[in-house]
Order: sequence, then structure tokens, then C-alpha cells
Amino acid sequence: MRTFTAALALLLSLSARADDPRAVYMDAVRTMMPRERYDAMIEGMYRPLVASAEARTNAKMPPESVERLKKAAQGAMTYDELLTWTADAYQRHFTPDEMKQLLAFYRSPLGVKMEREQPKLQADVMRKVADVVPQRMETVLRQQEQLKKTP
Repeated sequence: MRTFTAALALLLSLSARADDPRAVYMDAVRTMMPRERYDAMIEGMYRPLVASAEARTNAKMPPESVERLKKAAQGAMTYDELLTWTADAYQRHFTPDEMKQLLAFYRSPLGVKMEREQPKLQADVMRKVADVVPQRMETVLRQQEQLKKTP
């Protein structure tokens, strides 16, 4: 009974918003940007500050200070703001019909898997970038210096 009631409520809310193109974008970005991803972004904003402060002082930052940094990051960009900004960007680049197709994909088994695996994929790529790019940049800089010295 509870499942039926939830399904009915979802259908009613979807039909009520069917004529609102903005709702299509907001529904899609809520699916594509779940709260967990926002939380990870916030973590990525304040954790480096904590690590830097701890490295400078050679001391662990007090938990209340860490929490204050976390709240500052959350206050600087709320989840709702991120959803709105993301929906605005999608609205500039995709039609409502295209968003419906994207939404269908993200709700499909493959879309759910992609959503789950995306952070791991990005971490894999970023590790590779961090391993390769700095060395290559040094090589390019040395080559540029050699070219300057060549008459």
C-alpha cells in the first residue's frame, strides 16, 4: 500500500509539472547530481584546507574547527544553489525533450551504474594526470629553455 501511495504521489507530481519546462531540468539535475555527490564536492573544498593547516602547524585541527570549515563550504554553495546553477547550464545547452532522454538514461540500470562508477573513474583519470603531467611539464619547460639558448 505504501509503495502504491508513493507511486501515485510521484505520478501526480510529474503530471502537475509536465507543462513546466523548468521542472524537467530540475528533475534531471536532481537525478544526475545526487546529494552524495554534492557532499563529496563540499568535502573536496574544505578537506585540502584542513590538510594544509595541519601540515603548517604539525597538529591535528580540532573537530569543531573542521566542522566550521565544512559549514562555511556548505554556506558558500548550498545543494539547492548547485542544482539551480546546473539546471541553468543544462537549459542553455539541451532542450526539454533531450533532458527527458537524459533523465531516462540516468534512471536506467546503465545510468545508475554510471552514476555510481563516475567518481571512481574520475579518480582513476586524475591519478594518471597527477602521475604523468608534472613530469611532462618539466620536460617541456626544459625544452623551451633549450630553444631560448639556441641561436
